[in-house]
Amino acid sequence: MDSARARICLLEDGRVREVAAVVDEALRKRNYGGWYGLAERRARARAEGLRARHYQHVAAELEHVMGDTVGALVIGGHGHDIPGVAEALPRALRGRLAGTFTAEPGTLTPAGVVEPARRVLARWVTERLERLTADVLGEAAAGDRALTGLDACVAAAGAKAAALLLVSDTDRAPGTQCRGCGALEAGGRIACSRCGEKTRPVPDILDEAVAAVTAAGGEVAVVPARLLGGAAMAARLRAPAPQIVR
Repeated sequence: MDSARARICLLEDGRVREVAAVVDEALRKRNYGGWYGLAERRARARAEGLRARHYQHVAAELEHVMGDTVGALVIGGHGHDIPGVAEALPRALRGRLAGTFTAEPGTLTPAGVVEPARRVLARWVTERLERLTADVLGEAAAGDRALTGLDACVAAAGAKAAALLLVSDTDRAPGTQCRGCGALEAGGRIACSRCGEKTRPVPDILDEAVAAVTAAGGEVAVVPARLLGGAAMAARLRAPAPQIVR
């Protein structure tokens, strides 16, 4: 992107495809002169107006392309043009701006944006996971709207009480699922602690908890184990924790 041209691309499954282009009028570079530099000042004012209009056009096209889809936005181009586009973004898109990178417009082919865009997105994902995990752990320490620990979080997932489940990217643990009420429990119980029915063994109770939360319309995020401070799981609950998940 520069002050007159922009290409809008989508990065999907490691591939980039161009979906739109924005081309606006650019003022030709000239040496302006005149009484007290009046012509030059007028030319500069017009150039600034053309750039501002271009930034608005780019922002509008981004809004049209991204719409209500789920995804992050990365802006790349001349360093002095990036802030103009970022400021022109509608509020909904500003929250989805993952970051920016600078590059000469001539290098910004669809293939050329893959690596810099990936680096920006990787940083953004890492920072979001760090903030999210810190928030949930803080909530768990402060009250009963969040939980940590394998037993409590598995029970919350099985009871459809977890709105958000954070799962370690390395831990695995066996468990059971009740054949009657469907309750999930870590360990190797033969009988369900809730209803007394027989259970079936599951090789990884973390996977079962993830499936239960997803099926109930909750969100799941796999996070580096170091962020969870030794816990296999953390959960944000839909309501204050009922007795079954404490």
